[in-house]
Amino acid sequence: MKDIREPRKEIGKFCGALHRLGLHPIMVSREGSWWFGHRDRISISDSPIHWAEVTYNFDPIDDFGLGDEWIYWVEYGVPDPHVRPGFPKFRLRHKSVRSSIFGRATGFRWEGPEELGIKKRLNQDVSICEVLTMAGTIIRARPKKGCWTIHPVGLQGPLHGPNESVWAMYESIVKHLLAAVNTSAR
Repeated sequence: MKDIREPRKEIGKFCGALHRLGLHPIMVSREGSWWFGHRDRISISDSPIHWAEVTYNFDPIDDFGLGDEWIYWVEYGVPDPHVRPGFPKFRLRHKSVRSSIFGRATGFRWEGPEELGIKKRLNQDVSICEVLTMAGTIIRARPKKGCWTIHPVGLQGPLHGPNESVWAMYESIVKHLLAAVNTSAR
């Protein structure tokens, strides 16, 4: 039986992780729907990342009822006045580069359009490379919402708040996004 108290506790832990980073997270909205699950929006001050949206859904693991769990997705939002209707469709995805001999991850690269030079900037940033080796990340421009979003992928399952190095990496990504757009808008 699904118990909504479990994800509420996890959201509290997520906010606690943000608070430990010196941020001031505030729950601003909570939505529920039978179709897409539940969605909580958390406002974040003291960062260029202004919000985190946590979507969670109850997922029966299999048809035989051998296990049930809550699955979580997090999307971080960065407002940008340059990302507005008419802005080009933009999506970058982080991918691990694997060795052809041993099949192990030997690095990473960003895949997607080379518009605005963002992909090149991110691929050259060693500080991002050092942190972003385990899980993938998707960056999107959302012109209808007037923002960029950063979505860690491969981390569905239990909800984990970012640690210091992961948060610093997200903020580095944001600096590259905003700098590239500001430079090209001139």
